[in-house]
Parts: sequence; C-alpha cells; structure tokens
Amino acid sequence: MNFWTLLQRSLTFYRKTHLWVILGTMISTAILVGALVIGDSVRFSLRQIVLDRLGKTEFALNSGDRLFRTQMADDISKMLGTSVTPLLQTRGIAIAEGGQRRLNNIQIIGVDARFGEIGNAKDLYDGLSPDEAIVNRQLASRLQLKKGDELLVRIEKLDIMPKDAPLALDMDSTIAQRFKIKAIASDSEFGRFNLNADQAAPNTVFVSLSS
Repeated sequence: MNFWTLLQRSLTFYRKTHLWVILGTMISTAILVGALVIGDSVRFSLRQIVLDRLGKTEFALNSGDRLFRTQMADDISKMLGTSVTPLLQTRGIAIAEGGQRRLNNIQIIGVDARFGEIGNAKDLYDGLSPDEAIVNRQLASRLQLKKGDELLVRIEKLDIMPKDAPLALDMDSTIAQRFKIKAIASDSEFGRFNLNADQAAPNTVFVSLSS
C-alpha cells in the first residue's frame, strides 16, 4: 500500500470528520474577515467624524468665559508662520416661526472667512454679513428651516467681567437678534464643527464675528 492509497482511504473513512474541519475553517475565516472589515469601517467612520468636526485644526486655545482680541489671531499667525482662525463660541436659543418652534442650548459660533479655510468650505463662510446666519443640517432639520428663512436667536452674553465676579452686574444674560438664513451647512461644509469631544453633531448657528 503506497502513500496515496492510504491517504485516499483515510479521507474516505474519516470523511465526516474532515468535512466538519473544513466547515469550521470556512466559518472561522468568514468571521475573521468580517471582523477585519467591520473594524476598518469603524476606524474610517470615526476618522471621518473627527475630520468633519475639526477639519484641519491642529491646536485649539479655549479661553473659557474670558475674551481675546481678534487681532491676537493675526499676531500668532505672523509669529508662527501658519494660519490661525479666531472664533467666538457661546450658547443660546433658536426660535423659528414666531415662537412656534424653539431649540434650547444651541451652539453659536462667531466666524470670519478664515473659518471656512480649516474646513474646506471657504466660499460658504466668506462674505457672511452681520444680519445673516448659516445653520447646520441638524438644526435646520429640527426647526424645519430652509435658505432665506428668518431665525430669531437669543444669545448668551459674553462680558469682559466673569459672571461670578463680585462686581459683575446681575442683568439679563441674553440678547436677541434676528438673522436671515444664508445657507445650510452639511457635515462636509464644516456644519459638524465642535471643539468638544462629542461624536453627536451639535445644533449650530454660525454668525459673523462682527454681528
């Protein structure tokens, strides 16, 4: 009896065992490949969320309840030889349809043309006038807004003196301003911008820094 005859008889006699081994190997391979594909897809999705949220941002300086001069961005840009973008971040309330639709605790970002550069959407944010606003897709969907609609925004005041300072005035902490919707920003147009480590997209209104 030679080797090939022995092999053939072994395969024939233990055919059920060999069949289960082959099936087990196929199932294990399918599971491993699926896990690798899903893992790669999740990594890509998370990376895309970060890019949509931060764009080309490498460093962010958050002043909290303090304020910096806009000129400081220009000074740092000249000092470091790189692009620096100023913005003003606060919270507020968005009101549409004469008060019929309202959204609390929205994110309000004061920007200029440089803001669009870090999100590959310069044309969208360039030329934003003081009475115009850009809203992101999430806020537009919840308030049923479209381009050209009017939006009333109650904005939290940012004072030079901290609110908890002993000499701070105890007055109305918000101001109201009406804006015309210039555009609705998608995720790819920096509409998902958020400096907080949060995967959920915020409800955001972008206004001019000069507003």
